[in-house]
Amino acid sequence: MAAAGAKARESAAASAQYTIKRLGPRPPRPSHRSIVIAAAVVLVAVAGVALAVVGADQTGSRSGRPRAMPTQAPPRHSAVPVPVKPASPAPSARERPRAALVDVVGVGCPGNGSDAVIPDNAPTGPGWASAGGGWTGNGCDGTTLWTMDPNGNQPVPSFLTWRFVPSPGTTRCTLAVFIPTQNALGVSDYSVSVGTGVVDAVLIRQGAESGRWLTLGTFTAAGGALEITTAPVPAASGRGHHSAIAASAASALCT
Repeated sequence: MAAAGAKARESAAASAQYTIKRLGPRPPRPSHRSIVIAAAVVLVAVAGVALAVVGADQTGSRSGRPRAMPTQAPPRHSAVPVPVKPASPAPSARERPRAALVDVVGVGCPGNGSDAVIPDNAPTGPGWASAGGGWTGNGCDGTTLWTMDPNGNQPVPSFLTWRFVPSPGTTRCTLAVFIPTQNALGVSDYSVSVGTGVVDAVLIRQGAESGRWLTLGTFTAAGGALEITTAPVPAASGRGHHSAIAASAASALCT
């Protein structure tokens, strides 16, 4: 019995040894350090692929093509400096243009220093009479004066003068008159004087121009006063040459 058991064990051992030899030698077991390095390599590769996919999606979603990466970081202050144009020097008093000044004088208008309106009645009549229908701007109240030469034979009819005294440095003035809406029926003579001489004369049929400003012209202010004188014209031909004329306001635009 003992001998039979020993043989059985020897037979089993022999069989087990034969089976191991057929399987061959067992491969070496990897160390813990090798496993850690391999896992790290895999993670780095996966992370690189993920970043590339995300970057491509972000750059391509707007323009449809990948955005080129800058080869060099942009500077912190990238604004281009704007050149500042030096300020031109202020013009001197001689170079600076003179502002235009408007003076308005007339019947029923406020006083304006040395400017004035002066009516003069004819010695044989009729003289100037007060009425309405005049200029109501610039502080004027619309008052007018009117006169006439009923017979057309007065040697010196009534006349009225608007006087302007320009300020120093004035070179020229544009003169105008307002034609009233009442008693402006006949022909009026407007004579323009600069200093002591008459430089122009304008005949106006007031009935066709009532309620309007009329420019008489631009005149050189060569020192002294500028004057506009109006009077009825008895010798004028045509309708209304013996009719009444009216006076209101006049203006001077000076530079």
